[in-house]
This record gives sequence, C-alpha cells and structure tokens, in this order.
Amino acid sequence: MIASLELEAIAPDGRRFPLTIGVGTPYLDDELMTWRCPVEVRPLHQKLIDQTGSDSLQALCLAMRLSKTLLEDFVARGGKLLMDGEVFRFEPYFGAWMETGASAPPKV
Repeated sequence: MIASLELEAIAPDGRRFPLTIGVGTPYLDDELMTWRCPVEVRPLHQKLIDQTGSDSLQALCLAMRLSKTLLEDFVARGGKLLMDGEVFRFEPYFGAWMETGASAPPKV
C-alpha cells in the first residue's frame, strides 16, 4: 500500500475494532491493457477487487471512491468511525467533490 489510514470503528452493536483503509500503487494490467489499483478496507472487506481505469490516475481515483463508499455504507448502517477519539470527517480526506451526489470538483 502506498497510503493508509487507521481508524477506530464502532459496530452498530457497540463492538470496537481497528479499521484500516489502504490504497496501493496503480499498475498496468498487460493482459487487459487497463490500469488497476489495489484498495482495502479491513476488516470490513477482506478482499476487494482492484479498481480498473483507463489510466493510472483514474484507477487511483476509483480506488479512493470505493473506500469512501464502503465507509459511508458502514456509517449508514449504524456504525461509527473515530479518528483520535473524534468523529471521522470525510471531507478532509476525500474532498467535497467526492460527496454523494456531487457531479464535479468545485471550481477554483
């Protein structure tokens, strides 16, 4: 993994456990002639399919989006995510443009 983050997760039943989000280095799949990027959200999902894009940046962005979607799903189902004892804030890590329903990055 080229980047990772550890959070504390609280399941809907109150069980606490460490949660690791990781994104790997995009690589060219010579057989399929596409770019792929590893992603993990453990222990919620033990083996995720490497995300596929037409170039390395797209594969990386799709891996980030998948990790965010899986974390949001955990929270929507009643789970909680903590960072340093505080509620985990998605925006500093995933940006406002990755918010659900946003169609494009903010204009600068």
